[in-house]
Amino acid sequence: MRVPMKNFPLLATLAFLICCSPAVDSVNRERFGDFKLCDNGLVYDSATMVKLKKVIDSLHLRCETSPPKQFRSLEQGYGDYIDTFADSAEAFEVMAHPMTIEKLQKMFPSAKVLRNVWIAKERMNLFGEKTIRYASNIAPAWLRVPDVAIHDRSTGWVFSYHYPFLRGIYLKKLTSMQIPVEYATLIRYVDCMIDTTTTIFSPADTPRLDAIPDSLSKIKEYVDLVSDFEPAPEETKESADEEERRRRWDAYAAAVEGWYNRRLAALDRKMQDPVNMKLLDDAVAEAITHRHDFYLDEYAVRYLSPERALSLERSSRPFRTCGADMWPTRYTREICKLAVRANQWEIFLRAHLDVMNDHFYQYEPSDTSTRRKTYVRELDQMGVNSMKLSIGACLSSRDVNIDHYQGSTAVMARGLTESANQTSAVTLLLAMIEDKRLDLYNRTAMAQLLIFYNRESMKTPAYQRNLEGVNRAIATLPEMVQKSLTAKMTEQL
Repeated sequence: MRVPMKNFPLLATLAFLICCSPAVDSVNRERFGDFKLCDNGLVYDSATMVKLKKVIDSLHLRCETSPPKQFRSLEQGYGDYIDTFADSAEAFEVMAHPMTIEKLQKMFPSAKVLRNVWIAKERMNLFGEKTIRYASNIAPAWLRVPDVAIHDRSTGWVFSYHYPFLRGIYLKKLTSMQIPVEYATLIRYVDCMIDTTTTIFSPADTPRLDAIPDSLSKIKEYVDLVSDFEPAPEETKESADEEERRRRWDAYAAAVEGWYNRRLAALDRKMQDPVNMKLLDDAVAEAITHRHDFYLDEYAVRYLSPERALSLERSSRPFRTCGADMWPTRYTREICKLAVRANQWEIFLRAHLDVMNDHFYQYEPSDTSTRRKTYVRELDQMGVNSMKLSIGACLSSRDVNIDHYQGSTAVMARGLTESANQTSAVTLLLAMIEDKRLDLYNRTAMAQLLIFYNRESMKTPAYQRNLEGVNRAIATLPEMVQKSLTAKMTEQL
């Protein structure tokens, strides 16, 4: 593994070496990963928690005094789904002259076809692009299309084509129904806590730059200033012996850490010069207007105002490369801390929920479930009703803002295991699954949330009792849903 030390951030160098090393040391991973706790046992110190509690109290007051809002379910109903390979001519022929699902099966004999699956239509903001998603939450049937009139349908064919993949759903009839008021309040609670007009990251409307062009002279000049230091330690040599390899990696990590501290101390002295401070500020201005991989964030946080550093961090979205890569989580937690210092509470809450919900660009999910799991404890201590937030974020409605915070049932279930209201959560979820006044898509989502919660609680005394409750509740759902959920439960055993 060769690390490009010159342009690599100091902190990211350590995180990369420690967290992605095959001989990773658990103590070092705690030091450089995303689980460092303050003296109060939380990820934010006591003074910050006092500030946050006051903010949450004000949000609760606003929620209690604002008029109630009604929500309708997503439009949903039965549909037929096809997923196949097609060349451009075939795809455009199919989309221009739609045919029956039977004829499509004859035209594409190897296609995956699912008949009479339950489909819902959902609008979303997919990384800055307004999108319509047609999908089932009980079967592998989905497609995404731009949110334009030609794709906004309740009956008939909807197609998505990205060479060579052709997907289509024949919608038999999508309808919407009123969400009962007691469940609508859960959706409203999410919107009260998390501002739907706020996003963490700027829209991805500029190209990402992998090298520093000459036009961005201030960035290049500042990177050269930072890099003007003694060479980094030589990379450790591989060893066939596991114990020796671990010993070498630990020694190498210690050497890099020492080099990092010396380099940072030298930079601190350089930054006492106002000329260098101005250079950094100018470099940050260039980086904010270009999606970047120039790693100025660490220096902006250390030397500039919280507002300035936050603007830079929000200008480029991190992504996860492996399950042990904690950089996106660290990055977003840094946004949380900067947002607190800059008094930008809407940014803080959404960023904290992203950390809790593992909501990042990623090739693989993180391995947080083996350690601290989530940050629900912090939410409870702030005064947030984590049960209402977790369940409400897993409910879907067509009447929410496009930037409404939507949670993952699998990860929100993890959060419920750390919630202070677990018994009440289970009781409410069982009632929602059985309640035929609630639409089928949301009843299924609540069943999935409870199944995932029960999996996370497998070693607790309540597991068997909860399992019996889940089985009784699932029996009230249509047979096709029962089969899907039962299979999901069997996979978890």
